[in-house]
Amino acid sequence: MTALVDVSLGLASLCVCVCCSDEAHDRSGGCVSGSGLFVCVCVCCSDEAHDRSGGCVSGSGLFVCVCVCCSDEAHDRSGGCVSGSGLFVCVCVCCSDEAHDRSGGCVSGSGLFVCVCVCCSDEAHDRSGGCVSGSGLFVCVCVCCSDEAHDRSGGCVSGSGLFVCVCVCCSDEAHDRSGGCVSGSGLFVCVCVCCSDEAHDRSGGCVSGSGLFVCVCVCVSACVCVAAMKLMTALVDVSLGLASRMETNRRQYESECSKELSKRASERLEELREKRRELQEQQEEIESMMNAVFKGVFVHRYRDAVENILGSLLIAGCYCETPALQLVSVLFDNMVFQGNRVTKIDCSAFHAFSSPNSLPLVELGVTIKGERNPLLSLSLLFQIGAFHFIVQYNIMRKQLQTGVCCVSWQVRSVLSGAGGVILETYGSGNAPDDKWFLEALKQANRHGVFLLNVTQVLQGSVMPIYQTSKGLREAGVLSGYDITSEAALTKMIWTLKKYTTQEQRKKVCLQLILYLLLLMLFYVTQEPTHYSSSNTFIQYTYYCCCYLLLLSLCVCINPPLSLSLCLY
Repeated sequence: MTALVDVSLGLASLCVCVCCSDEAHDRSGGCVSGSGLFVCVCVCCSDEAHDRSGGCVSGSGLFVCVCVCCSDEAHDRSGGCVSGSGLFVCVCVCCSDEAHDRSGGCVSGSGLFVCVCVCCSDEAHDRSGGCVSGSGLFVCVCVCCSDEAHDRSGGCVSGSGLFVCVCVCCSDEAHDRSGGCVSGSGLFVCVCVCCSDEAHDRSGGCVSGSGLFVCVCVCVSACVCVAAMKLMTALVDVSLGLASRMETNRRQYESECSKELSKRASERLEELREKRRELQEQQEEIESMMNAVFKGVFVHRYRDAVENILGSLLIAGCYCETPALQLVSVLFDNMVFQGNRVTKIDCSAFHAFSSPNSLPLVELGVTIKGERNPLLSLSLLFQIGAFHFIVQYNIMRKQLQTGVCCVSWQVRSVLSGAGGVILETYGSGNAPDDKWFLEALKQANRHGVFLLNVTQVLQGSVMPIYQTSKGLREAGVLSGYDITSEAALTKMIWTLKKYTTQEQRKKVCLQLILYLLLLMLFYVTQEPTHYSSSNTFIQYTYYCCCYLLLLSLCVCINPPLSLSLCLY
């Protein structure tokens, strides 16, 4: 049984022959047949079934054999695949002998090619930058004389003598080579260009068929890298040309400046200056494009963009009819957080976002878990309405620091020139109790400046339990409780755009702040053991006190809301 697989890779054509036995495949005429050169990869069941006089790979079970021919007479190697006094097999995938120049290497041209190289020394083949020299991405199957000549770090098929190494992926972690490149219950050769085992299903193979088959797979990511490398190469060529022109311009300018003052041509000097500025601008544009390509394609392998996008689509589809989740949210590291409760805690880890004061809305895993969050079990108490596009706002954020003296004129200038100010206080909402500072806040409040107090601490709430925080409340500063600074900014933007009077702004903003917090506190009173990992009695008591405090505030601000809370 003979199977021929023709895989088109750009300008390349690859013919792979798979045979079950010597009888099924006639090697007397050699493995390279036809008018064009072909690659013949044979999979045999035993050493006895295949004559390896120059032997490629031996093993007790499955193995890959790259066959050249039984004799020099059977195959013309003068211009062909095997040449030299030593062992040097070069199998090239090209459309024709004329289209491929072997003197300058195994792969050339602008298309994507597969190159199978057998070299006897590092000097003959540069492996430092990969098995195939050039700026493109290639697949290389290398046969070397020793393990030292080719670093496989786990290798594919190794031996004390000659061996075949199928180098497919960028790292050992991305491709499991422990069991070699020939795997599965059926005999087949799989040469895959993929980023991960998950991205390529080898269990059923890439080329379907009954029995033996060969798979040569080029994943989308590899093609993207090839295209990006070609673009980078072109940009480098352009950049080198610009550098040469800039050097010429520099020499011309220096030559003109070296002339005597009476012989200098001012128009020529100005022309050279203008030309230099133009070349510098072009060089900066090329560098910007190269950075964009490099950072957009050649980034770290372990990216989470795809998982986050797929997770977002999955959650949107599952909860599109759930009013409680029709809100701004953030999905990261398989967790969905409320947009007004989340903050970024790490700039490099996958677990980059956290919601210190509330549970995630949804947790993605084998199943979707969302029943632990009260938003999925409680109905909304009121609806705010449709969103609005707001592009202009006059809001400032002032972070207060302990041990740093505030300058009065700076504070007054900030307060007087803003429509709203977010004070990021320390601890549980503490701020300096200097008279001039509190007086400045009162004056700003009288002039219609919306003042909101949030804590700098990740976990906790603004609570009037210290004397230093009571002065802010008396000055007209609204407490943000445990919302984040990002959420405070968003709520302030919306209320300043939507309402005009100070009383309306404070009332609505406080409703926005208290609403989700009331739901969370209600849930804590019902299921306290599910809320925090510490599960301490002190924390439970703390939230019960918050519940009672918020209830008293709602009586003053929004009686219907407080009535609903009491009914709950």
